[in-house]
Amino acid sequence: MKLIMTDYPITEIVGISRDQARLLAESGIQSSGDLLAYCYNRRTRESTASLTGLDPALLRRWTNMADLLRVGGLTPPAAELLEAAGVTSVLELRNWDADHLVAKIQRILAARGSADRPPSETLASEWVAVARQLTLIVQ
Repeated sequence: MKLIMTDYPITEIVGISRDQARLLAESGIQSSGDLLAYCYNRRTRESTASLTGLDPALLRRWTNMADLLRVGGLTPPAAELLEAAGVTSVLELRNWDADHLVAKIQRILAARGSADRPPSETLASEWVAVARQLTLIVQ
């Protein structure tokens, strides 16, 4: 099991445009770890929203993506697939069965006409197991 979080540059989080990344960087948010530190609860997201002019709902979405990236081995594109499957946070990932998660991702990839392969059931099981061990940060 991989418990080591990779701290991704903010520009690698799916859904953050170049202009939005610039606004975040001007407020001191340059990585997924920074996003978690600055936007982990409603109050901190609202504060960041007022500094940046960004919608608190977007900040919540991106913070949840950053939260998922705490699962070692989970990449930004994989976090986006999880979000498309309805898994938007570590808390939600804890409650999934790996086989159901893989099946859901397979359907999403097929609907997109993607040639990408879904994660193996073993990898999805690791993601779920790691999520169950992580301390919850996002509120």
